[in-house]
Amino acid sequence: MHKVKRALGSRGLRLVTEQEMADKFEGFEIGAVPPFGSMFDALELVDERLLEQDRILCSGGDHEHAILVDPRHVVWTSAARAADICEA
Repeated sequence: MHKVKRALGSRGLRLVTEQEMADKFEGFEIGAVPPFGSMFDALELVDERLLEQDRILCSGGDHEHAILVDPRHVVWTSAARAADICEA
């Protein structure tokens, strides 16, 4: 969380509750939201190491489906920010 706070310049950052996820992302199973934050007016942050991969596996909206995408397309389509946010 420290790295995410630093990347976003936010001190009041917190994890949302399951209910907040359900309210914000109706139509998707909790924990299975697709990687396109711009569809939901949501900020998206990805670890910069993902951009070194040709493809990444992402949730398809439920716990039974997934999609393979080029991580650069995720950043481009959703205006995601890339930063060092993984725990070392």
